[in-house]
Amino acid sequence: MEPRLGRGFREDEDQVPGRDAVVVLGPAFWEHEFSSDPGVVGRQIRLNGTNFTVIGVAPETFPGMLIFGHPDFYVPLAMARVFFDQSAKEVFRRPRRSRIECQSALETAHQLAASANELTVLAKNFEREYPQVNRSRGAAVRTQFEMRTRDDDGNWKFGVIFVILALAVLLVACTNVAGLLLSRARARTREIAVRLAIGAGRFRLVRLLLTESLILQFWADWPGSPSVWRRCVVPQF
Repeated sequence: MEPRLGRGFREDEDQVPGRDAVVVLGPAFWEHEFSSDPGVVGRQIRLNGTNFTVIGVAPETFPGMLIFGHPDFYVPLAMARVFFDQSAKEVFRRPRRSRIECQSALETAHQLAASANELTVLAKNFEREYPQVNRSRGAAVRTQFEMRTRDDDGNWKFGVIFVILALAVLLVACTNVAGLLLSRARARTREIAVRLAIGAGRFRLVRLLLTESLILQFWADWPGSPSVWRRCVVPQF
């Protein structure tokens, strides 16, 4: 994933808890709070009482780990204790109580299977080296769709409900428009009869009515098309 501005996190910035106070801003947070200022990279901002150095801005195509929202900023896992309560601060001291989810870009299904095998080996090594902490624990690789539709995550159910409601509203709107077109067609009975009398064929009349409907659809659709296209672009990360 290429940042919109600046850079992402380096490997060494996630090694020591609390050492590297760096942050990558979300695109919406960068636009609203910093007016899309490209000079924000390198600036220090204060988050939860701690000064962080801005090192980059995330691209709009990065969906994050959430479904209905995007984080305002991203920090290394080693800086998580700045924002969590006391129990969550023990993520490094008591890893048995914690579960970590991460994302990675894989190009092919073969790489997905290879990554799953590699993580399985690593999990077994951890269990063998640290049996008290990693006993009966492992690692798994899932696609983004599988993670967002798993049984223990109820967010996707709300998404399905919203889609159903949107389809219902669309159906009502289409029914209303169809009723208006039918009433207009009844009012144009005399006009259609005159056209048939002067030699217009049925195909020509059907083409006329379809053209009028398509023009109406175009003027109804084009204002919202850019917004829909922007939201439906497949994220590349």
